[in-house]
Amino acid sequence: MGFTEPVIGEKLIRDRLEEQVLAGGLRKETDPARLAELLDARLDQELTNILAGGAEAADYANLIEVLLARAAREGLPRDQIEAKRLALLEERGGFDSGLVWAPPEPVFSVAHEIPGRLRFVGAILKGRPLASEALVAQVASLMGVISAAANPITGSLIVHHDGTAATRKRIIRALEEFSGSPVSGEAAHPILRSAGRASLAAEIVTVLEEGVEKAAEEAAEEAIEAAATAIL
Repeated sequence: MGFTEPVIGEKLIRDRLEEQVLAGGLRKETDPARLAELLDARLDQELTNILAGGAEAADYANLIEVLLARAAREGLPRDQIEAKRLALLEERGGFDSGLVWAPPEPVFSVAHEIPGRLRFVGAILKGRPLASEALVAQVASLMGVISAAANPITGSLIVHHDGTAATRKRIIRALEEFSGSPVSGEAAHPILRSAGRASLAAEIVTVLEEGVEKAAEEAAEEAIEAAATAIL
């Protein structure tokens, strides 16, 4: 069946209302692209109803059902979503306490982007070859990433990827985890500790500082030994 020309004002309705509609026309949408548009339109409508105030339980129920239908079209069944919801509730809690997060200053920013290629700049990489290598290793290991290269002189990172939105999101999340800060221009969200560990960037800085201290200690020991040999 080919594409059906949309009718102005048409609306996606629940499956079991077919026998209850008194007026107007009914049809089954089979075009995937058009069905996605209708789902998004219904999602917008339900959210608008809720934000307008005075929403009832049915309004929230409709919003949830449309979201689940939309997720199913993207390969996410409702049982998987429910399991994840319960897991997040157990791990992170809900949204009942009014806890609010304010983002820190961004560390990385997108300097240039074309399909399948991202170039970032971040002062955290400048003059730090070990940190640059660590970030490259982290980003290059991500699913969908083809290659990654960093320049500690300019503080830039170039990533070639498969061009999908999911891979781009993974790259952004990796840079957030590395720096402990949002990427400029991207939607900011809290970067959480993993098993109580500090951010990877902080760990790298610590390693560098420890390396400098160790080198200084070794140099001092060598100087003392040389002086002792000269005296003897």
